[in-house]
Amino acid sequence: MFGNNNADYINTVAGVGELNVDPEFVCDDSYYLSEDSPAIDAGLNASGSVDVDYDSNPRPIGAGWDMGCFEGSGLLGH
Repeated sequence: MFGNNNADYINTVAGVGELNVDPEFVCDDSYYLSEDSPAIDAGLNASGSVDVDYDSNPRPIGAGWDMGCFEGSGLLGH
């Protein structure tokens, strides 16, 4: 979990595959990932649970599932 530098999880622990690095959103008020984001293709397979992102784009796009609200890279955030 990004920003949990002291590993001071409350009532939980870090899970397998969780990132503790900056997800590199395109800007401070956006959940779109930049092209160099470590969260791209880093998520677990969510087939059967989620098949589109919040923009209704199909998931996954690329080599794997992105860890975020939107699938794909280099998208313009608002």
